Order: sequence, then structure tokens, then C-alpha cells
Amino acid sequence: MDEALAAHPAGNWEDLVLYLGGSPGSFTGMLLTLAAKADPRNLALLRGAFPRQVTAWEAWVRHSPATWGELDAILAGESGGGPGSGVSGHDHQLGYLAPDPGGRQINGQLLGELAGACLDGCQPCQEALLSRLTGDAATTARLVELACIATSHVLGGIPASMTRQRAPGLASPEFRRLAAAGADGNNDAMFALCAQMTPAQRREAAETAAEILTGHLVAGGAPPGALP
Repeated sequence: MDEALAAHPAGNWEDLVLYLGGSPGSFTGMLLTLAAKADPRNLALLRGAFPRQVTAWEAWVRHSPATWGELDAILAGESGGGPGSGVSGHDHQLGYLAPDPGGRQINGQLLGELAGACLDGCQPCQEALLSRLTGDAATTARLVELACIATSHVLGGIPASMTRQRAPGLASPEFRRLAAAGADGNNDAMFALCAQMTPAQRREAAETAAEILTGHLVAGGAPPGALP
């Protein structure tokens, strides 16, 4: 890439579409619009069909490069892979999840790797990282907390489908128990309840929380409270 192109701004969605050789009304523009709305499973399908476009969009979401040159460098670095704690040779670290404001002993690296694996649609790493996560009650509760923060930011509150056991919705019963415990802002109760759960129960809660949080991150709806 020559110097003039490398210096081209990449600060908004239209810049990214141009970087990929399209325009907002082109197929590429429509593809990125679809990627922004896709859940993790469908995003993985899109990535399999259009790897260059979707990978560039994910890198742009995660790293917010200022120029096309920065985006080029990020993509070049990510294509090389690196060591992670999921599957050997995979590196999905997401560096912008905020630390716990309560000062609890949270494994931020593990949370970042799980969020990155979900965004990348890497099922083997998600399985490995969820297995590690659910042995850590505080980090599991923090994941649920972040999912609730992001949802409240987008919807202006936590819907009944996330807290009430009989309300229609896809959230697991274990996630609903934790979300309900912290629904009035008493997050200490959420963390205490999570510590009393079995690893299998925490796994159910964590799977729901990861899906919810990833959806908000993909759509750009995660609030300042979930990011540094």
C-alpha cells in the first residue's frame, strides 16, 4: 500500500467500505451491514463465505484504526496468529473489556480471550475457555454483569426475558437467577450467588452471557461501562 492510501482515514464505516473496494450502497456495504447485525453463529457463517471483508470489519470494530495503513498492519499481525489459552496456536485476545470497578479478583485476560473467540466464531476456543471460566465464580459473575450492563445500555433496562424464569426467551435459568439477583444494582448478591453455583450451573449462565455480550459488541452497542 502506497503512502497516500496508507494515510487515508479509517475512522468510520464508510471508510472501511472504501478500504474493501466498495461503497455504502454496494454489495460490500450491505455485507458489512449484515455482519453488524449478525449473531455469533451467523457471523461465523459470513466469515466463512467472505473472510476478507468480515475479518477486516471485525478488526476495525476491535481496534478502531485511524488509517488504512493501521488497519493493514492489524490484519497482517492477526493473520500470523499467536499463543492463546484456548486452542494451541489461536489468539483471540480482546483488549478493551473494562476491569471490575469493585476491585474483585477477576481474570480479565480470560474474559478478553473468550470475548475474542466469540467474536471470531472459534468454537473450539469457546469450549476450552468456557470450561476454564466456569471454575472461576467471580469471573463468571463479571461476564454476566457485563452482559447486563450492555443490555441495560441498549434497552434502557433489563427485560423480563433475562430475569424471570417463566418469561419467554432464550436465556438459561442460571443466567436469569444471576441477572435477577443483581437487577436492583446489588451486584454483590450476584457474585455471592454465582459462588454458590456448581461449575455446570455457571457454565449455563456463562454461555448465555457470552452470547448476549458478543451480540452487543458486534453491533457496537456495548456501553462505556463495558469498555475502558
